[in-house]
Amino acid sequence: LSVFRSVVFWDTDFNRIDWEKNRTSVIRRVFERGNEQEIKEIIHFYGHEVVLKCLEKGASTSKIISANMNRYLR
Repeated sequence: LSVFRSVVFWDTDFNRIDWEKNRTSVIRRVFERGNEQEIKEIIHFYGHEVVLKCLEKGASTSKIISANMNRYLR
């Protein structure tokens, strides 16, 4: 958890994040606002397939998320 900067989760109490219950939101947030190290860590934590499925099922994907998906997951 020390890999993640607090600015990525600026609007919530980092210590109260439910990493399983909120995994889709966490993954999307990191892919949208995280740096390379944070994105690689979230892929390591959840696994490539879980991250890809969570991002693909999103109703709308931002250009930043799409670019990071192409860079880190494809």
